[in-house]
Amino acid sequence: MIESISLGKLSPERLNNAQPILTPVGDHAWENEVVFNPACFLLEDTKSIQRTAAALALREPDRRNVEEHDAVCVLVYRAQGKETEAEDFRHSRFGIAILTPTLELIYRHPEPIMVPEKEFEDLGVEDARITKIDGRYVMLYAGYSSHPPAGTRHSGENKISICIAFSDDLVHWEKKGPLEGELNEIDNKNGALFPSKIGGSYRILHRPMEGAEPMTVHTAHADSLLGEWTDDGSLMSANDDANFTRSWIGAGGPPLALGENKYISLYHTGHYKPDGTREYDLGLCTIEFRDKPKVIERIERFMVPETVHETVGNGSLGVNNVLFVCAGYLYRDSLYFPYAGADSVVLAARIKLKP
Repeated sequence: MIESISLGKLSPERLNNAQPILTPVGDHAWENEVVFNPACFLLEDTKSIQRTAAALALREPDRRNVEEHDAVCVLVYRAQGKETEAEDFRHSRFGIAILTPTLELIYRHPEPIMVPEKEFEDLGVEDARITKIDGRYVMLYAGYSSHPPAGTRHSGENKISICIAFSDDLVHWEKKGPLEGELNEIDNKNGALFPSKIGGSYRILHRPMEGAEPMTVHTAHADSLLGEWTDDGSLMSANDDANFTRSWIGAGGPPLALGENKYISLYHTGHYKPDGTREYDLGLCTIEFRDKPKVIERIERFMVPETVHETVGNGSLGVNNVLFVCAGYLYRDSLYFPYAGADSVVLAARIKLKP
């Protein structure tokens, strides 16, 4: 465990010469427009790597390429394609790829592993976060629905809910639907699960889009992963910044344990510029969980859009100047994280936590 970190001494390092590690695939209808907002999980034992390879039914050369590694990063990414007569591939799906621990591509699966098929997600499955807890992989993701449940309070015709699914192999997921409890009475997203119980309860970060203290990072707790989930209130909000007319904040990947009840967490900050355009940056914080959670240290605008793949997105979608993170992991005294550039491609970076 890495227990003592001074965030002020840290800086991000873009990997792969700041080039994408995943881009859209033209002949895959479900991912021929954009690939972005990746979740991931680091597998560090042979049995788990073999289980995931078997679940993907890899051909022999691909299986050997994957299983020769002592550790691999399994990437679950959001993808969108064009609308066709047969299907509207603008509704997000999840694809899967396997990379080295330092985020070089080993294998990319040609088919999606999760598609929008239920009423609570018929407009798309979005922005997964994956944690392993109690021996199973747990995915929290945003279900975008055109069928708002009765009794929910939200401003639009559609509904965004934090949904949960379980897996034993990171490939086949059992969907359980929206989290139970008050969290999904309003539009909510950015659900990220802590890696173990704290004070006898499961804990998550989430970002209500309406209600009390909206567009800030909240915590919530439950006795069961399926709920009922109870909101604990806002943990942190965006700092004021004279460069922008308005700012907001959202949870990034699941918090990573440092030891002694401390966690490190990447997150995003969104801003409106004076000209009306938007910018999304990354922040970094440490959280201590005792009687209640407390942010120990934070750096906002820790990483900002700079490269062409971060500042210029898919021309038909018109999303520029965006960094977005849904995952990270600790490996050899560094925090590695894949992230989205301009809602269009997947990029990679790391933060060295020790000299």
